[in-house]
Parts: sequence; structure tokens; C-alpha cells
Amino acid sequence: MPRSTFTPKEPITKLPLAVRKEIRDQYEAKKGEIEARVATALKITKFTFNLNPNKMWAYNTFDQNAGNVYVEGFANALDAFIEYYGEEGVSEFNTVVTKAELTATVNEEGEDAPTITARVQDGVFQILFQQERLGYNTSLLGRDEILTAVDSVHRQGLAFEAKASITQNWRPECDDVRGALAEILDIQDIKLDPNFKDNYEKVSSEKEDDNSFKRSFGAATLAYFEGLKNWLESNKVKGDGMVQEAIRESLSEKTIKLRVVDKVKNGYYCGVAFQDGVLYLETTPTYWYTNTSDIAEKLIDLL
Repeated sequence: MPRSTFTPKEPITKLPLAVRKEIRDQYEAKKGEIEARVATALKITKFTFNLNPNKMWAYNTFDQNAGNVYVEGFANALDAFIEYYGEEGVSEFNTVVTKAELTATVNEEGEDAPTITARVQDGVFQILFQQERLGYNTSLLGRDEILTAVDSVHRQGLAFEAKASITQNWRPECDDVRGALAEILDIQDIKLDPNFKDNYEKVSSEKEDDNSFKRSFGAATLAYFEGLKNWLESNKVKGDGMVQEAIRESLSEKTIKLRVVDKVKNGYYCGVAFQDGVLYLETTPTYWYTNTSDIAEKLIDLL
């Protein structure tokens, strides 16, 4: 189906008195208070709402103070974003929204556009509304929409969504997993290397049009190490001196490292390999976060 064409409307030269009064009493009267609330949440001195009522009202289809509902909706969404992502969320938002400014404008995708969405462009956070739905469903702008807008700004390294997953899913659990592996293998100074940067680059290079892996990146990384731990437990390696000794002989660097490769050496979806005294947990971009519990099925065969 062909995409709809979009023709922008000219701004309204002079708004009706009732609309101007509504803007004055509802939007402008509350604007400073909500700006201050947003600035405080972001720990900056000033945040500016720069909405143009004359441009926006050209798309008005019902009597609604869209300016006020958009800025209040944005403030609520930002609060939810910060509550969930904490200081990292604040830092990431400020890093990309460099002008500390909010605007609202029509989405140039025309009729195909969603009712409301957002993006960051030239350092400004923009709320985008569908051309026939000014002021509709403003509550749909939530934490996830803030995240998507922030992550849409291209920059080097891991996307914020992936970094947040590492903070929330990997860090709280990794020490316990390392401790369990140390006890099972009787290698008290065993090290876990999640290899975040290289693995992220490898997976993202194949999944350019699928960003879903970012949200679970930390959880997926943890799952491979947990898969190894669970296999060792189920095969009663703890206390089996013969198997422990064989593993220690191959694991001279006392390091277990996750790596994404083009082809797994000892498995299909994932597998293990010893190389230069390191135990590698391997998977491919295609099968990232797939059958992680099978990671160590070939381990005994390699000893």
C-alpha cells in the first residue's frame, strides 16, 4: 500500500479569542511551574517548553488545550522514565537533549503516523502528533517512548537501552553467579568476562532493523553464564575431583568469557570452547539469547 502524502498547513495568523484565553489561562499560567518541575527532575538549571500554538492549532479538530496536555504528559512520562532508569536515565537524556527544550509538531508521515510519538532532533525533544489527532491520547507518551526517542540518537558504543539492561539484569546477579561457579569448580578467583562491547557490536551488526535485543542485552548475557552454572550443578561437578581437575588444567587463565562468533565450534545455537586457558561461551548473532541452557552440553567431551 502506498504511503500517504503529507502537505503541511500554514500557521493560523490569529487564533480565536476563546483559544487564546484558554492558552493563557491553562498553558501559559502553568508553563513555568511544569518547566521547573522538569528541570528539577533532570538536575539542570533550566528546561524550556517551546510550543507554537499558531502552528499546532492549524491541525486542531476539537476544542482541547493541546499545549497543556502535551507538556503535562511529557512531564509525567519523564518522571516515569527517571524513576525506572535512575541517574543513568537522567545522564543519558541530558546527553542527547542538549538544548534542554521541548517542542510539539505534526508528524510528517501524514495519515500513516501514530497518534503520538517522540524523537530527539538537533538536541530538542519533539513530541509528534498525527495530523488529524492533535491532543488525542497524550497519555500514550510514556516511559518507553522517552527511551525510544533518546536511543534513536546515533552515538558510539552501546545503546542506552542495552546499558540499562546491564545495570538492571547483569550487575545485581553476576557476583552470585561468579561465586557459585567458583565453588562448583573449586577455583575461588575465577573471573567472568561478559565482553559487552564486542558482543554488542557483533549482534547489532546483524540486527540493524531489530532493536529488541537491546532491552534484554544484560539478561541474555547473564543467561549464558547461568546456563553453564546450571549444567555444572545438574551434572554434579561440585565435589567431583576428577572433573574439576580436568577443567582446571584447561582453564589456566581462570577466566570464563562470552563471545559472539560467526560459527559455534562445539554446538549449534551455542556451545563452549577452550582456547589459551580461557573457557569461552559461544553463540552467534542469529541465535543470540537462544537455548542458553544448552551452552555446556559438549563440555565433558572437550576435557
